[in-house]
Amino acid sequence: MRRAIVLGLVAACGGGKAAPAPVVPAPVTDVPTLTMTRRGLGPITDKTRATLTQLREAMAPAGISVVPVVERDHSLELDAYDGKEKLFYVVPSDDGTILYLHATSRRIAIADHADWKIGATFHDAASLGHCDCWGAWPVCYRTGEHVAAGFTASCDGLDSARGRRALDGAVLTRVVWSPTAFETREVPSFLPRTE
Repeated sequence: MRRAIVLGLVAACGGGKAAPAPVVPAPVTDVPTLTMTRRGLGPITDKTRATLTQLREAMAPAGISVVPVVERDHSLELDAYDGKEKLFYVVPSDDGTILYLHATSRRIAIADHADWKIGATFHDAASLGHCDCWGAWPVCYRTGEHVAAGFTASCDGLDSARGRRALDGAVLTRVVWSPTAFETREVPSFLPRTE
């Protein structure tokens, strides 16, 4: 009986052989959760109403929750989360359509600008044709496109291609999708102007 126990322990310990090295998974990269295209973000398109119900229905299959948030200026935005990570938020217009969708997570891939990575250094200023100052921060785009690049940078000097080169090396903090194409226009009235 003793001999069987000893043999069992030796067998269980590998009989003196070194245990194989543990398999260490490769580091997790930021796998995109959703992809933004000129038509929208994942299941959200220009046909999606900017209501809590419609956004929850659209995002539920992906396990993304949507919550209403009332901002300090009493405006409503609809924030989308995967667990505790905020992926994006929707700014509704007065008629219930989507005015803008702001992607704020590096887990959002940008199809038409594969090199735009939210939270990473930006190196595509040559693709930007115009910048508007939304509040204190620039949002830059090419006229006719539906996506714009947002930065936490100075708005000063971005009115020329040469000036916009200063954005190369800046961190891309968000990408904004608009159901209607961006065009050179006045800053939306709901955004404060900075001089």
